[in-house]
Amino acid sequence: MQRRYTEGSRVEKALLKLSGQSVAGPGGKGIDMEAAWKVASDIKPALSRQADTTIVMGGGGIIRGAIASPEVGPGRIARDRIGMLGTLLGGMALKEGFRENGVEAVVMSTFAIDPNYAEQYTYDRAMRHLANHKVVIVTGGLNQPLFSTDTISAQLAIELGCSALYVAKRGTKLRGIHSADPETDVDAEYLDHVTHQDVLDRKLKVLDGSAVSMCRDHNMPIIVFPMRNLNLALAQNFSGRRVGSLVTVEL
Repeated sequence: MQRRYTEGSRVEKALLKLSGQSVAGPGGKGIDMEAAWKVASDIKPALSRQADTTIVMGGGGIIRGAIASPEVGPGRIARDRIGMLGTLLGGMALKEGFRENGVEAVVMSTFAIDPNYAEQYTYDRAMRHLANHKVVIVTGGLNQPLFSTDTISAQLAIELGCSALYVAKRGTKLRGIHSADPETDVDAEYLDHVTHQDVLDRKLKVLDGSAVSMCRDHNMPIIVFPMRNLNLALAQNFSGRRVGSLVTVEL
């Protein structure tokens, strides 16, 4: 069994959850290849710490969130399926960003698709790629509507034996987990270390409830850190020098 995260210890295997907007264009719309190149460039220094890395690509938020309200456009099931395809587009863009940065990466999809676009995800294939120190980019969510990419992030972190689940969050004032939205609430308190149960009870914005519950039940630590400092934050985190907030079963 893979060793779980401990403060000060180098991370051996990690899962990184990225939002679809990390590779989006201005205003969080579409796919921007320059943005994908920048994200890959920011992640590359952390890979020199020899942590085998899986990335779960978000994307559904571009379809399901404020841009597409429940009252307009396709129904919820259709929107979710469009979002799953969106994760594939983002994953393909990120793979190209890694290629241009000299990093070998593979895109895997949880739904069947022509292998010219992505390999179909299986545990054995993913583990082989990780053993060869390739970055594994998983797209397609759980391949089921009504589930977010948070859920598969938790599930894969556990299945692949990761040391921790790393969540990069966007925001100009965000440091990790806060008691409220720091972008709009000047009294929002930064929370350095909380339990999974605290996140659920206080409805803190980390991951959706099912993902947090899964991490709690399987003793999977979560580290939430700012996306704006991705290059430095991720490298330090993989080296064992935590940047951001830590979520564990017990304090």
